[in-house]
Amino acid sequence: MTKTSKLVVNWLGNQAPEIILIFISSIIIYKLVSISIRHAVELVSKDRFLSAEQAKQRAKTLGSVLEALARFAIFFIAALMILRKFTDINPILAGAGIAGLAVGLGAQSLVKDFISGFFILFENQYGVGDVIQIGTSNGTVEDLDLRTTKLRDFQGRLHIIPNGEIKLVINQSRGWARAIVDIGVSNKEDPVRVIQIMEEELGKIAKSVKGQEVLLEPPQVIGLEDFRDNVMVFRVIAMARPGSQDSIAKQIRISIKTRFERENIEIIGKP
Repeated sequence: MTKTSKLVVNWLGNQAPEIILIFISSIIIYKLVSISIRHAVELVSKDRFLSAEQAKQRAKTLGSVLEALARFAIFFIAALMILRKFTDINPILAGAGIAGLAVGLGAQSLVKDFISGFFILFENQYGVGDVIQIGTSNGTVEDLDLRTTKLRDFQGRLHIIPNGEIKLVINQSRGWARAIVDIGVSNKEDPVRVIQIMEEELGKIAKSVKGQEVLLEPPQVIGLEDFRDNVMVFRVIAMARPGSQDSIAKQIRISIKTRFERENIEIIGKP
């Protein structure tokens, strides 16, 4: 055996156990961190506004992001520790730092998108299936990742918005929504009688199957809201489940119009 071979064998004999230990330890640490992340994300993802499917999707997305970050950090440190056994890594780290700075300066907007996307997911500001408004874009969230939010509007157009550019979000799918219905009748009608008839119809809607499904409380006649020329405007409000306010508003209009026609109450124009 040559002198070089002996040196290699001796080096392997001294360093190999340590390298193997570093490698095995990094795998064990990653597994433990991965399990902890899954449990933590499941707890954080519980939200009374989310369905079981939405909560599961949120936990999966957050978990995959955090696991990817943990995997990179743990194995990157392990690789540096193993590399240190072969050579002096200080010059490599210095060069990597300069290169990283150059890349970072050129990718600031990308980093901003990723950070914003992480907090959107972590804080559960909105999720897939929510109806939201971002700036002038309004639609249903079709896809959400760390870099972009994709909205599908009513016309079917897909809006792709970088997360770093999002300043204000209006979420129309959380908690409750309010339907507001204004109905105009001739000022010759008796306002007390008009309100009484409207309240009767609203009571029927509240007791209907659809009303019980979507209404969070019975609809109310606020009263005489305004006078416009020869029109008295009466306002109805209804607190409903998110996304159902338009349908319940239509039902209120149809029911009241039908009853007014039977009672010979004149409806005038659109207030």
